[in-house]
Amino acid sequence: MASERRCEELITQVPESTRPLLRQIEAMQETNARRAEAWAAEAEAKAATAEERERSVNDRLSLELMFLRLRF
Repeated sequence: MASERRCEELITQVPESTRPLLRQIEAMQETNARRAEAWAAEAEAKAATAEERERSVNDRLSLELMFLRLRF
């Protein structure tokens, strides 16, 4: 009987003892999700900047080519 009661106690204590770990895991998952969102936003911003730079360089090259053709 005592061993059965102890077993029941342990069964009820397991969920209680795992709650802090579950909260910690949930907090880490939330942190990782926020970081992933921030990294994605940063990557998008860098891609947009790179595209704008590429457009600018292409525009300048087109103008230089046009001026060279006009000269010769």
